[in-house]
Amino acid sequence: MKILSILALYILITSCGSSPSRRVHEKQRTSSDVQIDAFDFTNKKLELRFEYRTYVEKILTSMSCDLTLNKEPSIKLIKDSQLELGAFSTEIISFDLNSQALPAMEKAKTIDYNIECTATYDKGTEYMQKHSVLHLVPASQSRYR
Repeated sequence: MKILSILALYILITSCGSSPSRRVHEKQRTSSDVQIDAFDFTNKKLELRFEYRTYVEKILTSMSCDLTLNKEPSIKLIKDSQLELGAFSTEIISFDLNSQALPAMEKAKTIDYNIECTATYDKGTEYMQKHSVLHLVPASQSRYR
């Protein structure tokens, strides 16, 4: 009986000391994400939040997006850059929409949007899509988040 309890105690102690092996440096398999961070209709400025979700460092060479607001015709957004992306970085990409014809959104409390983007890296491309809602910023006439 004494040997059995010593053996059980030994197994209990040694099993708690080790964990199952796992790869610490396994590459993340989650795709990147985009969403509108802020949209100012008066100044025609759009800020796009880009969340890069991988361990591999890359350079974002361009971002090309199609934006649909309240099911109106889509707006083409293109931004060329040489943005260095570190592991799990979040970047704000600004677009100047002065040359774009924006749909009329007077006094809209919310705006439904759908954005489809293709990110071009120095090492390949990635497609992202987001459907969400923008809300009018309090005490603002034309700024949405």
